[in-house]
Parts: sequence; structure tokens; C-alpha cells
Amino acid sequence: MIAFEKKVDDLKEHHEKGRVVTELEKQNIFQYRERIEGNYRISCAIEDKTVIIHTIVDSRRSIEELLIKKLLRMYS
Repeated sequence: MIAFEKKVDDLKEHHEKGRVVTELEKQNIFQYRERIEGNYRISCAIEDKTVIIHTIVDSRRSIEELLIKKLLRMYS
């Protein structure tokens, strides 16, 4: 298993190790956490003991823009 896959797989047991997504924390949204692997940010949330991976994003992209687009799709 490559390092990236291990990092994603590790979320199952150690999701609390990730940091709160900083762009969301600024908006007082704390339920999403992220882990960094290379140039990628892996963001997830825990729902009923299930880890849900929401995004795997190249960290060189604007995460705020991507999150806004995703939220707009979810609520339109």
C-alpha cells in the first residue's frame, strides 16, 4: 500500500489525529478534519462512528472555492 492509501486507511482508526479544516474553522464549523499527504489534503467527517471522506484535494488549489461549489451543489 502506498503512503497516500495508508493515510486514508488510517483515518478509520485515528480520525481524531487530523486537524480541523482551517477554512471551515474560521466559519465556526468544527466537525470536518483533515490529514495532509504530500500535496493532498484529505478531509473527512465522523457520522455515527463512520468516517466519511468528503474531499481529496491538491493543496495548491483554493479549498475555499471548492467547498463553496460543493455546498452550493448540495443545497440547490
